[in-house]
Amino acid sequence: MEYEIYRKLRDLENLKTHIIIIKPADCNMESLKILGEQLKEKYQSVDIAAVFVFDDKKAADLFRDTDPDYLPNFFSFHFVASYNRNVNTGLNRFFIHLPKEEGGELEIMF
Repeated sequence: MEYEIYRKLRDLENLKTHIIIIKPADCNMESLKILGEQLKEKYQSVDIAAVFVFDDKKAADLFRDTDPDYLPNFFSFHFVASYNRNVNTGLNRFFIHLPKEEGGELEIMF
């Protein structure tokens, strides 16, 4: 599945915090599960990774840059998934955030 690393908030050797953008057409459970597998492989050599997945660049620009009271509407509608890895705690998961009518939420533990 295609995606763009849109912004690198942290990009150290063993600590990555990235924002990625996917096409709105890929905001479905099947495509996002594939993306989760891709991110698991991409970040397997990183000790700590946090990847935030959006389908809209304007929403991604709001990440950490806007009053939190504004975020729940526009921001959360376009924040579709997240990947987290932490070798210190054993966390390795992909969490999908879709509207209920499009499949709802799903946590995949690796």
